[in-house]
Amino acid sequence: MKIELLASKSKFKKTDDFAPNGNDTGADVLHFFKDHGKTILTHEWQNMWGEAIPEATDNYDYLALNDYREFVIGFAFAFLKYLARCPDWLKVEALHHIEKHQAFIKRESPNWEHLDALKHMNTLMIACLEEAPN
Repeated sequence: MKIELLASKSKFKKTDDFAPNGNDTGADVLHFFKDHGKTILTHEWQNMWGEAIPEATDNYDYLALNDYREFVIGFAFAFLKYLARCPDWLKVEALHHIEKHQAFIKRESPNWEHLDALKHMNTLMIACLEEAPN
């Protein structure tokens, strides 16, 4: 199955900061998911963010929004890694932030030396999420 290949360790290395579970937040989410499961992590997500999801800006230099983006994407890929599925609500949220973050980087730093690496990783993540079962 293609999703297994895309979600495999060979595509998403834990040392790649652009990988869904390679940044600090994404790695923490993955380990918490493994140790405590989706129910507790979903509860923690609601406690951490509740209705204060930082959507008032599309500025990913804003630390809270960037942390939220990494959390949501890490959570989606923790589902994929351990349960081989991703709930629709989480998939939609992760895709939204992948696309908004890439647009922000292209707009604010069009000559950034890591832009191609970011685009490549985002392409893999989007393909994986779009094919993921619920």
